[in-house]
Amino acid sequence: MTSPVFGLEFIAVDDQPQPVIGANMDVIGIVGPSSTADPVKFPLDTPVLRFSNETTLTNDLGTDGYILDAIQAINSQLADFQIAAQLVIVRTPYGTAADANVKLQQTIANMMGQSTAGTGVTALLKAPDLLHCTPRIILVPGYTGQMANSLDELAVTTAGIGYIPGQEYQVTFTEGIGELNGATLVLPQARAIADANGEIHDYSIFIDGWGAWFSAAPAASLPAPDGPPVVGLPAGGQMLFSRQPGVGATINLNGAVISFVTGTPTGLQVQIGPNLEVTLNSLLTFLQGSANTNINQNNYQLVGGTINIVQKNVGAAGNGFTIATTVTGASISGSHLTGGRDAAISTQAIVTASVSLGANPIVAALTPILNQLIGHAVVESAGLSIVADADWRSTINSRRIIPLVGGIKVMDPISGNIVVKPVAPRVAGLIVARDHATGAPFHSAANQPIQGVVAPARNISFSLTDGACEGQQLLSYNLGIVVRGNVGVETAISSGGFIFIGTDNAGDSELWRMYNVTRGRDFIHLSLMPALRTYLGRSNITKQTVINILATIGDFLGNLKAREHILDYRLSFRGPLNSASEIRLGHLTVGFQAEEPPVLKRITTMSARYKPAIDHMVQELEQQLNITIG
Repeated sequence: MTSPVFGLEFIAVDDQPQPVIGANMDVIGIVGPSSTADPVKFPLDTPVLRFSNETTLTNDLGTDGYILDAIQAINSQLADFQIAAQLVIVRTPYGTAADANVKLQQTIANMMGQSTAGTGVTALLKAPDLLHCTPRIILVPGYTGQMANSLDELAVTTAGIGYIPGQEYQVTFTEGIGELNGATLVLPQARAIADANGEIHDYSIFIDGWGAWFSAAPAASLPAPDGPPVVGLPAGGQMLFSRQPGVGATINLNGAVISFVTGTPTGLQVQIGPNLEVTLNSLLTFLQGSANTNINQNNYQLVGGTINIVQKNVGAAGNGFTIATTVTGASISGSHLTGGRDAAISTQAIVTASVSLGANPIVAALTPILNQLIGHAVVESAGLSIVADADWRSTINSRRIIPLVGGIKVMDPISGNIVVKPVAPRVAGLIVARDHATGAPFHSAANQPIQGVVAPARNISFSLTDGACEGQQLLSYNLGIVVRGNVGVETAISSGGFIFIGTDNAGDSELWRMYNVTRGRDFIHLSLMPALRTYLGRSNITKQTVINILATIGDFLGNLKAREHILDYRLSFRGPLNSASEIRLGHLTVGFQAEEPPVLKRITTMSARYKPAIDHMVQELEQQLNITIG
């Protein structure tokens, strides 16, 4: 570039901090099946951008599924001057199985989707490129409360006797006592194979299908025994000789020690013959004719080089008979006789099932998607009981998940019936309404009335002053709840309506426990990204560049502080991290600290008597009365 010799010259000076535009945190992503949706306007596994006030949505979606109810629920919560919410809708397919319960399982699998195929909830990741917006409040209404509780163990608590050896028997499963999910239950599949004795034990059980969606352990049973009568068997064993015993070598039969000698045998002795055959025949003769109470418990037989030992009496007691030898080249079948069995009455095998607590598959799949979207999901339990709610909560660990106790009662606009619908879309509506009313996502939706509903799905007791109630217990599990207001009751949450109370996410860190804090920090990071990226490649690392970058961050955080979205902040230039080698590589490190305001969750008022008031009254009386008397 050259300057004119005769003319005008303009040089643009760009040494100012960049303005920061707040990120849009209120695009709501809704995922779910619908058989009545227009397949052209809502193709499967494809994000579609719509606005919640569009009057064509009813025709485009139809009445099937939960998506239309979710949109109506969101609209019912909008704030003053807010006319619509921005939506990204992903329609997923239903399962195809003829069995309704298996079909539900397939439907949930379709909603969970595959990251490699971009289906189900992972289809939301396509939205930024396809729709130029990013959903950051995610809903999967109606399908986050089903727990994939599956069979954990099938134990034989009473051994089966009298079955046909090697025969396969099917285990029959039915609903367990107290089962609440009978309509959606997928029962396990298992079989038992009787062993060689016609018995069924733990090792006889083979599980072919684990089942799903249990709220109680299923009942399991095997058919009655159908094999031959169980007769008693004697215990037996063997001693195998491959060479002549040495002098002084011994055989120990249950404590009776028989030794081999070359001279004339006496007592418990056997003479060694000229060869092994003669020696073993002498041993057999001795054993068969011995009067020793241990030796004569058995019958003995010589077959080749093997002495077979069989108890004279049948029964399992014979398995305790011990055998041992010091004869070199001899081996025994075991340290004890085996195979003894008592006669027994045929006994039906009794099996007991236990259940393994399983997370909802969709909720389990959400966190990595939320991490990419920099968003939060509002999910809910089945809302059946406090124990079931606690079980469901125990399967979640993510600070991007906002967990609720499920269900709310509404009037169905088509049938006029009172039905239970998901509460999560209504809470999502409260969140975007609060964001709109306050100007940024730094406030929770707690202590806000839910509009458009007729009752909670389950009445949850609540008191502002007593922690020993169901509502307070559920809140201690980080679960958001809906409770009734009550006219004239000061300890109620409100004088009326149905009030949402919920401040927490389902993460482990108490530092980031409140969802307004995690959403607020996401807002800061996302808002700064477009402003800071303008420096990349365009600016060299100079003192002015560093000042501009810090000013860009500081101006934005200062504005948040002025509006009381954050309490305070601090900027820093990380000198130790900005070494000469890092600067030469084009790497710059700056930092900020900010403190989001926590939600006010409890007010403690100290109440006591005030004795100086009495002293003051007495002094006033004394002065007044003395003047009057005087």
